[in-house]
Amino acid sequence: MAGFQGLEFLLRGFLYKKGDSPHGELKKGEDLNKLVVGDSRPENAMTCFDPLGKLISRYNTYFTGDQRVDSGLVATRNALAHGRVFGKDQKGWFHLLKFSESDKAGVVRVEFSEEMNEDWFKKQGDKIKVEYNKVLRVFEAEPE
Repeated sequence: MAGFQGLEFLLRGFLYKKGDSPHGELKKGEDLNKLVVGDSRPENAMTCFDPLGKLISRYNTYFTGDQRVDSGLVATRNALAHGRVFGKDQKGWFHLLKFSESDKAGVVRVEFSEEMNEDWFKKQGDKIKVEYNKVLRVFEAEPE
C-alpha cells in the first residue's frame, strides 16, 4: 500500500507542477504537514478527491509510449482497498477477491481473484517501483 500511496502522491506533485486543471495555487512554501481538520485550500492536483485511476489518466495525457503509467495497477490497488482477504488455514497464503457493484438484477461479478503469495507480493512491488521511477524521472526534469 505504501508503494501505491507514494506513486499517487508523486503523480499529484507532477500534475500540480504542470498547473493541471483545476489549479488553485497553494501558498508558496506551505507545509502540508501543518494542515488540520477543518482547514480549507483551493482545489488542485494535491487537494482534489481524484482516485489513483483518474490521476494516472490525467498524467498520461502528457505522454506517449514508455513514459505513460500502466493503468493496470488500479485493479490491484482497488482490490487491496475494497476486496476481501481470506485464507483457508493459518499456514497458507491469503487470497484476494474483489466483487463488482451489483447490476440491476442484483448480481455481482468477480473483478479480481489472486493468491497473495511471496511471488505475488514481489511482482506487485516491482511493478509499482517501475511506474514510480518513471514518474520520478519526469517529475525531477519538470521545471519549478
